[in-house]
Amino acid sequence: MNAQTQPAALAASSLNINLTDFIDEFGDELLESLNRSNPPVYTGSDNAHRQLVMDRLKRKPFAAQAEVVQAITALLLDRNEQAGII
Repeated sequence: MNAQTQPAALAASSLNINLTDFIDEFGDELLESLNRSNPPVYTGSDNAHRQLVMDRLKRKPFAAQAEVVQAITALLLDRNEQAGII
């Protein structure tokens, strides 16, 4: 590095931040912005009818599985989406 490029390189490196520090610093604001622009489809409130269907199954899903079923059916049936990622 010559004398002219060294200050620019130092300035650029001082702007770098690792991902953990970035999330610690800006995570709350990023999450708020994301939720405003893309509100969550499932917020943890179970659909009673869907829960009744699951309660009648011979093999009942574990609690975590039942929550995923509630979430994905809210997306596919309530929001009429064509696909979802679990």
